[in-house]
Amino acid sequence: MSGPEVPPLQPIVRKVVLVTDATKHCFVQTSIQYRLLHAIARPTVAFRRGLTAVVPAVSLHLFDAEELQSEISGHGLDDATGEERERILADWREHTEYTGLIHTGPGGHESAKWLWELLEDQGDDRGEERGDAGTSGEPEQKEKEGEAVASVGVAGAVVGLAARITAGRLLYFTTGSSRAPPGGFKTLKPCQFKVDTLPDKSKEALPCAHTCTNALQLPIYESKQQLAERLSYALSEGGVGFGLA
Repeated sequence: MSGPEVPPLQPIVRKVVLVTDATKHCFVQTSIQYRLLHAIARPTVAFRRGLTAVVPAVSLHLFDAEELQSEISGHGLDDATGEERERILADWREHTEYTGLIHTGPGGHESAKWLWELLEDQGDDRGEERGDAGTSGEPEQKEKEGEAVASVGVAGAVVGLAARITAGRLLYFTTGSSRAPPGGFKTLKPCQFKVDTLPDKSKEALPCAHTCTNALQLPIYESKQQLAERLSYALSEGGVGFGLA
């Protein structure tokens, strides 16, 4: 963090320093330093000692945080394939609640349908086939080449984005875990998965997740491609770290 140089922590702890406009940057940085480093120093050292007793420290340097997590825990839902994956997605969809304008019932906005189509397309080789359809240059198709190319361009773009929207990443983004509940989605705690309409937001806004209530909020997007673009970006850039809402 930029700002004034942070004085040593001990003098700040032992001496009462009033928080004023002149000292506020020092206060914030020292508080962060204490909470993220000093307050957890002992358990961090103990954890590292135990970890390096099993895995040599030199080996840990070969992985970044995401790669190490994958080696230890796997990829969760994204490891499922074939019939198992179809069963999990069907169970997830069956035990999803909808509120607001986005739902699968009569009069509901199509965003809910698009969302499940994107998850089903991911990992489905037929999605690639749909994206490649109509690209051959046979003479009988030349007269419709412009229309076909435009259509395939949109379909290919959606398929390409869908490849980055994995079920495991979406589940992690919205619940904090990339693994399906052992007892099925009907046992998801503290409540069932929800899809809600993001209120008073631009159609360019990103999807929003609330892991404490297993909720995904979506703006009213105008197309499946727009949903794929915004959701893909949210999962790529907002699927890690933490924030306050």
